[in-house]
Amino acid sequence: MAAMRTVAALLACLALECAAAPFAVRLGAERIVLDTPPGLSDTGDLASPRLNDLAATLTSPSNRILLFALSDTDYRRFMQGDFLDMRRYLIAVTPKGLENIRVGNEQFAELVSDALRDLGKATSVTDYVKFLESQPVGKALRIDVYMLSEGGPDLNWLKGTTERWVNELLRLNK
Repeated sequence: MAAMRTVAALLACLALECAAAPFAVRLGAERIVLDTPPGLSDTGDLASPRLNDLAATLTSPSNRILLFALSDTDYRRFMQGDFLDMRRYLIAVTPKGLENIRVGNEQFAELVSDALRDLGKATSVTDYVKFLESQPVGKALRIDVYMLSEGGPDLNWLKGTTERWVNELLRLNK
């Protein structure tokens, strides 16, 4: 059994190296490039019904899941058959109804309003929303980063990871 765990761990490390590359997703006639932030690994190549079901619980059935990523630690745990900690994970989705069309300013404003409603009365996102509203409008993509927080450093990780991920996605899709 120990030998199997060693082989599984080596395969997980190899899979992590392969999972680190950006990949393209079709949204109608257009294609967008997605990638995961450092420390998180895309689960799409695993084709796991268990992970697919977990990802589906994070979003509305009216959304198409484009990316579901776990922390590298949880990814390795999953590959070894261990229980997941689920302290940090993320998802990127697109509304199925908007998948084949370009989003205009009015539709984008509605998407921002929906996202803010989902966040509750969080005031710390105001500057971030102003930044998003200043971006060119095109395809609808919602990204959510989740974590179990213990305060200070965790909140800094959440904010920093989200900002870096958005900037990287904008860079990849210029």
